[in-house]
Amino acid sequence: MQGKSVQAIARDLGRTEGTVRQQLKSIMAKMGVNSQQQLISTAYALSLMYQQNRPSTPTAAADMQGAKLHEGRHGVVGLHTFGPADGLPVLFLHGALFGIAALPGLRDAAQTLGLRILAPERPGYGHTAFGEDGDPIGLAVRQAVDILDTLELPKVVVLAHDVGTSFAARLALDAPGRVAAVIAAPATPPMQTWGQTADMPTRHRVNAWAAQHLPGLMDKIVALGLAQISRDGVEVIPRLVFDGCDFDQAVLRQPASGAVLQEAFHLAWAQRGVGFRADMRLTNENWLEDARRVTAPFLCMHGAESRTVSRKAVEKLAQTLPKGRFRLVEGAGHSLPVSHSALILRAALAAGQAAGLGGDEFGFHGDD
Repeated sequence: MQGKSVQAIARDLGRTEGTVRQQLKSIMAKMGVNSQQQLISTAYALSLMYQQNRPSTPTAAADMQGAKLHEGRHGVVGLHTFGPADGLPVLFLHGALFGIAALPGLRDAAQTLGLRILAPERPGYGHTAFGEDGDPIGLAVRQAVDILDTLELPKVVVLAHDVGTSFAARLALDAPGRVAAVIAAPATPPMQTWGQTADMPTRHRVNAWAAQHLPGLMDKIVALGLAQISRDGVEVIPRLVFDGCDFDQAVLRQPASGAVLQEAFHLAWAQRGVGFRADMRLTNENWLEDARRVTAPFLCMHGAESRTVSRKAVEKLAQTLPKGRFRLVEGAGHSLPVSHSALILRAALAAGQAAGLGGDEFGFHGDD
């Protein structure tokens, strides 16, 4: 941050240059950046956020887990893992808004429940390049299957947050033998018609329509929003993303949510928002016809207080899926992963048990 070279830092700290370079590499991996320039800009932004948020408790942010790099057949993927190594396998496809595992207590809950959670950074986020073919869903599916092959996991429960719903559906469609069940929490379905979004605030209805019909304009809006967050700090995210949604804004303004917002922004901003911006276009692509061919059990969870996503659209998705099921969660909004993380993990555990996954500690044996 002071502009010193590696040689000067090594001399000041009384360490070898090799040690300093290795420490720098480790810091870059934990911060989710690919260059020293990105590291400096991210660290500077974080220092500003810290100064602005000093009255709140920053301990959760210090506990954020870094990613290991999986060098597979389809490129380098940032991979986060937590929970017991012999636990019930869960593949987590993160959304655009809630990070991966920054919420205090989430990793402890996975350990307690016996869930082995594998969370790859999706294309355009963190360490994972967007891909040259412009198909982040197809690339994410290939990368996920490669990770399962490497770890010798024949079948997993798939847990998805918001836009991760469409990624989970494609995985269940392209590799049906690898998916025991899908838990979409919250589910984000295609929202195709103006009437279908009648239960949403006007701004979000317009955004849903623009994402489908004016993707270029929507991309510019999202890019401006990300730039504002980088300038003003993550505390502006609740207002920017959940304008008109008082419940979700209140959840994300709680001190414990600060770490979630920081990690979500770090993942997105590591590649200047290319993955996040693509997600906004993907959110309202119509994949309902594909959903009719997904044979895995598919639980669509929706917060009763959500105004960002249409309940009608989620119910239609559940009805379209051959084994779809809709579950309304009272006292929750679209910020369901933050307010009800333990409930979501229990749903993943139940789905895995029903499919016969896991080990002897659960008292059952699967065919695999």
